[in-house]
Amino acid sequence: DRVLNGCMVMLAMISSGIVVINGYAVSMLTQVGLSIISAAWANIGIAGISVIGYLLSSLFIDRFGRRPLLLSMLSLILLINVAIVVLMCLIEHTKNALYGRLLILPICLYMLLFSAGPSPVSFFISAELSPLNIRGSAMTWAIVINGVYRSVVLALFPPLVMRFGAARVYGILFIPVSLFTLVFLFVRLPETK
Repeated sequence: DRVLNGCMVMLAMISSGIVVINGYAVSMLTQVGLSIISAAWANIGIAGISVIGYLLSSLFIDRFGRRPLLLSMLSLILLINVAIVVLMCLIEHTKNALYGRLLILPICLYMLLFSAGPSPVSFFISAELSPLNIRGSAMTWAIVINGVYRSVVLALFPPLVMRFGAARVYGILFIPVSLFTLVFLFVRLPETK
């Protein structure tokens, strides 16, 4: 049960869309109308915002507790992902470059929330949930979940986008899994503060 909770936190983190945002941000932004230079600069800004989020996480994690922080941030990230999919659909259907520029805003907000909560917590909560005699195994299984999910998404995303479009694929790969893990964690995740 403790190992499963740690693995589900890791799955919630990795299935929130971070794999694509980190791996394909420049490509996504050029596909929605930004020039390669603008997309590269936007990606640098997105990375800078993630650093700010990580710095803020040191203030939030112990002050608010792991469970409330994870559940609130994952809920907000889920809503942001819906906004990302809506903007991507608007871009695909209207070809209006304004929506491409607007897409940068929810991605930046996503990165701030992700870096302030789910990302750092997912890498230590398995240890906090588990007794010493299974801590190593619990951490290992959480990292395995991370690696497998990330590898599968990185391999499948480009060919699926070519076939079905970025908005549809992003929505299908991340929103259902994020919703499932959020409900699971709401029901089963204890506080470890």
